[in-house]
Amino acid sequence: MPHLPLTLSATLFFVLGQVLIKKSTTSSLHTAYLFSISIGLFGLIGLILSSTIFKPTALNSKSSSGSTLTLLAPILAGALFFFGNLLWIQAIHLAPNISHVRILMAGLETVLLAMIAYYVFHQSVTRTQLVGMALIGCGIALVAHR
Repeated sequence: MPHLPLTLSATLFFVLGQVLIKKSTTSSLHTAYLFSISIGLFGLIGLILSSTIFKPTALNSKSSSGSTLTLLAPILAGALFFFGNLLWIQAIHLAPNISHVRILMAGLETVLLAMIAYYVFHQSVTRTQLVGMALIGCGIALVAHR
C-alpha cells in the first residue's frame, strides 16, 4: 500500500489547515480567497521548480496524445475545488463543531466517489465496501441528527 504514507501525511496537513481556517479572524470569504491565493502561489512555485530542477515529464508523457482534456481536466478540477473550498471554508466558519463538517464531507465524498468510480471508471464495488459505505451513511446520519 504505497499510498498509505501519502494519505496519512495529507490528512495531517488537511487537519492542521482546517484548524487554522477555524482560528482565522477574517470573514469566511476573505479566508477562502487568501486560501486560494496561497494554493495558487504554492502551485506556481511547484510548477517553476519542477520545470527548472526536475525533468518536465508530466506534460510530455500525458499530453503526447494531443488530447485537450489532458490539459483542461486539471484546470476544470481547480475551478471545482475553488468553489468547493469557498463553501467548505464558510461551513467551517459557521459550524459550531469543526469535526461535523469534515465527517459529513468525508462520508459523502466516500459514497459519491465510489458511485462515480463504478459508473465512470468501471471499478468494482464489493459487498464489504457496500456494507462499509452503509455504515458510513449511518455514522453521517448520527452526526447530522445531533
